[in-house]
Amino acid sequence: MNVVALLPAPALSRLRVALAGDAVIAEVRGLDGDDGLEARLGRRDVDLVVIDPGDRRLDRRAHTLGVVLARHLAVPVLLYTPLTLAGVSGAAQLLPMGTRRLCIVGAEDQPGAMRALAIRMTMDALAARLLAAIARPLAQLPPSVIRAVQALFASPRRFRSVEDIASAAAVTRRHLARVT
Repeated sequence: MNVVALLPAPALSRLRVALAGDAVIAEVRGLDGDDGLEARLGRRDVDLVVIDPGDRRLDRRAHTLGVVLARHLAVPVLLYTPLTLAGVSGAAQLLPMGTRRLCIVGAEDQPGAMRALAIRMTMDALAARLLAAIARPLAQLPPSVIRAVQALFASPRRFRSVEDIASAAAVTRRHLARVT
């Protein structure tokens, strides 16, 4: 997993501990420039962005940050911030702009929980991209089968076999084979 982080040093250290062995974490120092968040996202090899919206490097730049993130909607964004006025204010500005998750420093950032959240966010984004890529052929299927396929991507552990997909679609396995 390729993670880009714009975080203060203590939060970046916690992130590195949580994702050790599972991610390559690239630190960016701001929004602009060759080593900034916008340039890094432009390379299209980013699986997750982790940002502290209260970071001083983002002072009065929430709108600009929102615009940068809006250009890359397929990349999930985790706001990782302490309960400070700057952090909560920045999060409040960014959450309506499509940011998906908020994690509070010191309260919700145990390594196991943070690792699970990062993996879940990247897998959800991958599933969304795959569903979008097969949207046309999927639309040709009966509505119950479409819902079952969407459920498969939303909760893969629920489905262990083709029979489970057929059951979720309320059809027989034979009917499922015929329509797909």
